Amino acid sequence: MKKLISFAAVLSAVFGLGTAKATAINDIRFYTEQFPPLNFKQDGKLTGIMVDVLEIIFGKMDSRQTVDNITLTEWNIALDRVMSGPNTSLFAIVKTPRREAAGLKWAGAVLSVTVDAIARKDSHIVISDDRELADFSIVVVKDDIGHQKAMEMGLPARNITVKNTAEEAIQELHDGRAEFMFYTEVAAKWIMKNMGLDPDDYAKSWTLQRTPVYYAFSKDVSNDFVEKFQEALDEVLISPQYQDIVDKYTR
Repeated sequence: MKKLISFAAVLSAVFGLGTAKATAINDIRFYTEQFPPLNFKQDGKLTGIMVDVLEIIFGKMDSRQTVDNITLTEWNIALDRVMSGPNTSLFAIVKTPRREAAGLKWAGAVLSVTVDAIARKDSHIVISDDRELADFSIVVVKDDIGHQKAMEMGLPARNITVKNTAEEAIQELHDGRAEFMFYTEVAAKWIMKNMGLDPDDYAKSWTLQRTPVYYAFSKDVSNDFVEKFQEALDEVLISPQYQDIVDKYTR
């Protein structure tokens, strides 16, 4: 029996059998994108509602990580990182059937955002139903929730232009090559201002959906870690500090 036990122990050590190693927060690589007011870089510093919340969670979980350890990159790159892992997190992210089927794990929700059909005001387009959008040209950010929504709606592929960044998509809208951009209006207007455009020249014509946002973790991250992260997040969400953070970026 001792020999059998020893042999099993060797197999476990060599092939990683047995209980999976619990994940530690210092092992996680955090990714985000430019999506104000949730997460964005301003004056060379990463900031935003979900960044500030994560910074508090770092303290609660005795992490050595700081905001400086968070990687800001294009959305499709960040999404690829968390889908492939290992030990990776992405925020702010919306749950979709594809992402859930990929085994991503979730902590949240933190708050909700809208997905809007944004148009130039001088287009004078009036929308009263989702189905009417099938007649217009639309620009989306690759793999963003607006892109997912366009596919879910079954809009004609010939009418959809896919760009890698929000800036590229906004430029497409600005230049008149697309009649609508599917994105969150408040984030789009912040980016427009940074691009030197007048945000008041654009407005949402229709809200496609309101959806909660989360911190997502790659499927290899242990359930025990995600539960501990959720507990720390819940403590933040019920604290007066959380409302102070939201007010800081939305008032």
